[in-house]
Amino acid sequence: MDAETNPVVDYPGPVVQRAQIVNRLNKLHFRSEPVLVVLRHKQHAFTLHLKAVPEICDGTVLRARWVDAEDIPNNLHQFDLVKIVIPDIAAALKLTSETVWLEPDVLQVEIPIRLRPIASRAVCRHPGSPAITTRLTQHSICFEGRLVDYSPRGMKLAVQVAERQSFYMFAPNREVSLNLERNGKTLFAGPVTVVRSEGDPDRLTVVVAPLEDCTPRYQPKEERTRRYAISPAPDISFTHPLTDERTTLPVLTLAALGLSVQEDPERAQLLPGLVIENITLNVCGSHFVTFTGQVVSRRAGDEVVCGIAILDISVDDHHQLIGLVHRAEDDHAYLRLNKDPDKFFEFLFETGFLYPEKYKMLHQNRDALLDAYHKLYLNPNHIARCFVYLENNSIYGHVSALKIYRNTWLNHHHAALSNRKAGFKVLRQISEFHTKSFMLNPLHMRYVVGIWRPNNDFPAKFFGRFKTTLDNPQLCSIDTFSYLTVNLAECTDADDRRGPWELTRATRQDLREFEGYYQQRSGGLLTKAFDLTPENFEDRSISEEYAATGLKRERYLYAVRYGLDLKALVEIQDTNLGLNLSELTSAVYIYVLDEEMVTPKILDYIKCMVAGKTQRESTTIMLYPHTYLERYLLEAEKDYNVWILNLNVEATDAYLKHLSRYCR
Repeated sequence: MDAETNPVVDYPGPVVQRAQIVNRLNKLHFRSEPVLVVLRHKQHAFTLHLKAVPEICDGTVLRARWVDAEDIPNNLHQFDLVKIVIPDIAAALKLTSETVWLEPDVLQVEIPIRLRPIASRAVCRHPGSPAITTRLTQHSICFEGRLVDYSPRGMKLAVQVAERQSFYMFAPNREVSLNLERNGKTLFAGPVTVVRSEGDPDRLTVVVAPLEDCTPRYQPKEERTRRYAISPAPDISFTHPLTDERTTLPVLTLAALGLSVQEDPERAQLLPGLVIENITLNVCGSHFVTFTGQVVSRRAGDEVVCGIAILDISVDDHHQLIGLVHRAEDDHAYLRLNKDPDKFFEFLFETGFLYPEKYKMLHQNRDALLDAYHKLYLNPNHIARCFVYLENNSIYGHVSALKIYRNTWLNHHHAALSNRKAGFKVLRQISEFHTKSFMLNPLHMRYVVGIWRPNNDFPAKFFGRFKTTLDNPQLCSIDTFSYLTVNLAECTDADDRRGPWELTRATRQDLREFEGYYQQRSGGLLTKAFDLTPENFEDRSISEEYAATGLKRERYLYAVRYGLDLKALVEIQDTNLGLNLSELTSAVYIYVLDEEMVTPKILDYIKCMVAGKTQRESTTIMLYPHTYLERYLLEAEKDYNVWILNLNVEATDAYLKHLSRYCR
């Protein structure tokens, strides 16, 4: 074989310079990685594919030692060198016979100054990690194997045909499913097509190509997630799960649920469907957050752009990420409070949120209020989030979210100065927080609650109109409560009104009966959102979360019975004062199931029994249904609407569309 009879074919692509080859060979030596050597028998024309690890290269000669000595034939002089494939150079190198020395233990080849590839690949192949196991499945038959090499456009698999299996059970012309696993974890599962296969009845070499360039992770939504280009651009770094190579890629756009990155087309490594653990997002060269992601899209052109969806992220890291995304949208949007309490309360007075009557009530517990403020908004925790619109170090808009039940968050303290933009901006912030966090659900978020007075124009129009337009109480519901108070000093003769009535601890059966009553009357979300279902009867997770923050939230359920029959359900909240400035989180909720039997006299008995258990000078009562007082021609001190949103895809998509009509 010589250069004249077998000329080098000039394929499109740049000339490979000797310096490039030498640098790559020394890198392979450093990592103890092999090159692939292809030999052809001079007489019989069959080929051998052998691996050899390069020695230190001095710049002119490639010298490499065979990896598997037992695979080396004794008659090497009967073989010609066809080509050497050097990983990460998208070319197979062909050298003339005069420059090649084949010996039992080493291969030695003189490296030309320059040469062209005899074949050019659009994407480099990367050696597969030995820790990867593969499984090809076709019509319920599985073929186990290992990953030889990998690129996003094709993978070479060494498939072992097991006992009681046959090479002929595998139909290369039909679609197959490929699973790639590492230590029992699935890294990729999806349909592939067989490009080629060869081998004998015991072993197959199969080259497959993925069929999908887009593998959406989340249900599609009409209202698309907002994406932002961050300046300076962040990057991500990770160890590639299929090749063990450390990889760093620039981030093009960032969102609360994922990001897009850019790859070099020739050295691309991201495959749609691939799961990658321990991805680090770096900002200005420093670690920012860590997450597990999945490649969900790949768009090839002059550059390759891949989308990565977040599958798993810690609560604190997602909080950081959402804050960064909000700042990218608006420099004045902050996911925190100004650490000066005086400015915050000054803002509440200026907006009229702390009107005289409310302030008079709160001032009696000023120290408790400030203590709750510090623990909720100035210290890291998993039960509260605060969103502010800040300009010139002054607060213009504010809203916060507080976890009040196992899967339920309360939006409260929404206030803004006359600047309407700030009010809607923080509303957009908290809505994005809810509608993105529930999909990952590190904060156990399924329902959002808003509580407001019916005569408050803004929430009545904004939230009430959405509920009316949606017209589906299983997606969004409103229930009206009557607000009452009871003073402990007025309850001296409560036992005289008792008669056959009694207040006892509620049972799981009581909650089942109440759930049936509520669904018949309202059909809304309150029982699920407020943990008033049999499934959540003894759940204490919310109490434990508050305790971890240094706060208290306990609740006690009581049944009001006439004989054996349930007539009302009572929920007593034992919490720190100041969690909610209207003290609705520490109110007692009374649900009357039998309005005819529970007369005003019996209601007074229930209120006094409750006051005796709370031992507060004044106890706030939230009474349901609000029609109870109308029935007996009584007046409430005020009414409150309890608005609940189900955080599923259908409801949140409709809600964000509704929000977009008011703020962009």
